[in-house]
Amino acid sequence: MPLPGPGHHENSDTPADRQNRGAAETEPSDVFLRKLGKRIRELRQKKGLTQEDFDDQTPLGITSHGLQGIEYGQKNSKIYTLYKIARRLGLDLRDLVDLE
Repeated sequence: MPLPGPGHHENSDTPADRQNRGAAETEPSDVFLRKLGKRIRELRQKKGLTQEDFDDQTPLGITSHGLQGIEYGQKNSKIYTLYKIARRLGLDLRDLVDLE
């Protein structure tokens, strides 16, 4: 069995990578990311905003494509990105990630 190549990280695969390999989709991180993404999408739509409304041209900006990946649970975003999303929605970060 060959060794992983340079830059390979054991936990660097995405939910889509695991699905393509046939792994179960019910890993806790997958469930959390899907729930968070669904909450963000619902809050965004409730405010009447589109994904494009989040496009930000700054170096640490959010793109509509990046937001789409977050909303579909395909991307594990940085806390600062979640903070920016929350602020754009007029929420505190804790309100955004309150999934209970």
